[in-house]
Amino acid sequence: MTLELSDIRGRSAMILVATAMSLLLLAPPAQSQTRLGPESPGASADPNSPEGLMAEYQQVQERLGRLQVQAIQESAELEARRTELDGLVTAAMNEINPESDAQIERLSVLSDEAMAAQEAQDSARLQEIMTEAMAIRSELEAAQTAAVGRDDVQMEIQSFEEDLMARVVEIDPDAPGLLARLEELTEVLSSGGPG
Repeated sequence: MTLELSDIRGRSAMILVATAMSLLLLAPPAQSQTRLGPESPGASADPNSPEGLMAEYQQVQERLGRLQVQAIQESAELEARRTELDGLVTAAMNEINPESDAQIERLSVLSDEAMAAQEAQDSARLQEIMTEAMAIRSELEAAQTAAVGRDDVQMEIQSFEEDLMARVVEIDPDAPGLLARLEELTEVLSSGGPG
């Protein structure tokens, strides 16, 4: 498994930004990891096929994500609460894994080293960097998962999600239906498809 250079930077940033916005949207079903685009042969497939359902899932997820971003951008209160929630998660991560900050910094250094190795076309060094980055990322994700699972953090996330969803519904009254459809699609795709 190769890890893209952008994954190092993106993942280290995502570790820090454990917002309820990302928690509100369900993660893509584990069994279906195919990305469909207009150029993909499956993109115009039967809407009830696994490919068609995954394409719909991605469209609904993206639409809800845009609505959430819009809701936060339009509300100073939600933006402030998201920042506080990020801080709460980061503090909880540091309690669980006191090395979190150093590991995040190390990912940043590894990203720079990976760019240098890539420019030098040093594939052996690049592989070493990617292996180390993946190990660090795994530890950080475990700390983040544990942090988000804490009762105090869960209460803050739930409160934020409720307020965020209320704002999203003000922007687009169809949002509850979209969320319900996303949950349906998750269930169908996780079980292996319709049928």
